[in-house]
Amino acid sequence: MPTQHFNGTIIIGAGPSGLMIADILSAAGKKVRIYESMPTPGRKFLMAGRGGLNITHSEGFDQFVSRYGEASATIYPLLKTFGPKEVIEWMTQLGQESFIGSSGRVFPKAMKAAPLLRAWLDRLKNQGAELITRHRCIDWQDNHLTLESPDNTFTVTADQIVFATGGGSWKKLGTDGQWTALFKSNQIKINPLAPSNCGFISPWSDHLREHYAGKPLKGVNLSTELRHKKVILC
Repeated sequence: MPTQHFNGTIIIGAGPSGLMIADILSAAGKKVRIYESMPTPGRKFLMAGRGGLNITHSEGFDQFVSRYGEASATIYPLLKTFGPKEVIEWMTQLGQESFIGSSGRVFPKAMKAAPLLRAWLDRLKNQGAELITRHRCIDWQDNHLTLESPDNTFTVTADQIVFATGGGSWKKLGTDGQWTALFKSNQIKINPLAPSNCGFISPWSDHLREHYAGKPLKGVNLSTELRHKKVILC
């Protein structure tokens, strides 16, 4: 199997994390190549845009950080560097103006993710970042990545390799969690994937189902009994 070498950084995954890494590196003049397993990039990002794309929140910084619970102390310095204000500025630089909704959440005026993603991809292209789709990483040993495409399978090395492959929540959109096997084969310890949200079944009345099915619930608090412990869901 032929081995290629890329004199730069290879990023596995073209979701928001991978694209942001590519944006920062290519803006600094670094060579970047992104491999994405799906036919197009940012599929889960586009799905999030169906609900208006709640990009961040306008509340005070300390309150915003507190939303991360036990991880607040860890994430605090990261948000000080790139927090809600910087996210809005980044979006504005891409030609996407924002507005603050009645809930304090921040949305792009277009209320869609597609215009933002198109502008982002255009900037990456202008900065020299290379995006290659339909290429799945199927093996990783030392600095060698084995990639599978519709046409062939090959091995590539790079000066740096970054994995930005998402979780395991939506296989249809590319987040299938298969990267966990690659990490385990390289003796890298990872926390097991776990859901961060969930659905529930409730005996709604016929009236509620007929008139409000599919409508968003706003300004409500829910509580449930979970293993004999009351949990408040806001």
